[in-house]
Amino acid sequence: MARLAWLLSTLLLQANALAPTLRTLLRRRATVADREAALAQVMGAPDRDALLDECLQPSRIPRWLARAPVSWPARDLAALERVLKLGGELDDAGAARRALLSTLRQLPEAGGAVRLEREARRRSRLAPSFDEMLARTPDLSTPAFELVDTADDFQVRRYADFSVVRTARRAPVAAEGLELQNPKMAGAGAFQALAGYIFGGNGREEKMAMTTPVFTRGGDMEFVLPEAYWSDASRAPAPTSDVELSAGQNGLVAAAFFGGYATKDEVERRSAALVDAVRASGAWTPVDDPYQAAYNDPFTPPWRRRNEVLVAVEAAN
Repeated sequence: MARLAWLLSTLLLQANALAPTLRTLLRRRATVADREAALAQVMGAPDRDALLDECLQPSRIPRWLARAPVSWPARDLAALERVLKLGGELDDAGAARRALLSTLRQLPEAGGAVRLEREARRRSRLAPSFDEMLARTPDLSTPAFELVDTADDFQVRRYADFSVVRTARRAPVAAEGLELQNPKMAGAGAFQALAGYIFGGNGREEKMAMTTPVFTRGGDMEFVLPEAYWSDASRAPAPTSDVELSAGQNGLVAAAFFGGYATKDEVERRSAALVDAVRASGAWTPVDDPYQAAYNDPFTPPWRRRNEVLVAVEAAN
């Protein structure tokens, strides 16, 4: 009897530990409409960061309760924690909040935290093949290339001409610029300036379609221009802010793809591995510094992301 009383009190404590909106988001039996309404409340909460930080604290849920066969809040919260761990270590608190938000945004259609965990684990187990990466790529215009060579650790591609608009990655967020969902995100000022140009902040006030990927090269961030301007960037609308038009990196490029979050440490590690693999191949030689390509928006969960590191190459003598 005492054990039953303790069990009930533990379950009640776990149920009360979550805000009602989060309980609704995580719960399997909630309707899609209810979960969407709960997500809207979380996204619009004035104390959203504090709410997210509270969710990110380790819950210390007993193992037997975390794997309970019934949909108690403890089990749902434990499933959410396991999903977040699949994404790996992140750079800072802001990145952790974005990871949590991207996960919460999947819950309305996923059918609760437990079902989302099943999907995340299934997608994470898939081999990181190029076909899988293509399945993770948004249906947007992207630079064309032909596959020249395939090694164990990288591809060699020949990119056709394309054009980009770029700016300094550390550009400050402008108070009068495009409104951002997350102005504290790394590179937010650069994203604001580039998106502002694409969405009509240019000499012709022309609104252009979004493209993919976003390149990070040295200290710059680059958006790919629409295909109509790939042969000649000077035909694109003139910038009215601190951005510039340029040709993209065409020609021979070695590329290595990966999923998950493209943290600073992960990009540096994979860039070094790519350069080493290219040199070790004996067939190709790197001729410039490596750079990064991100194909998905910041709120895409890690198991649906396509990231790449690339480096210009030439055939070895």
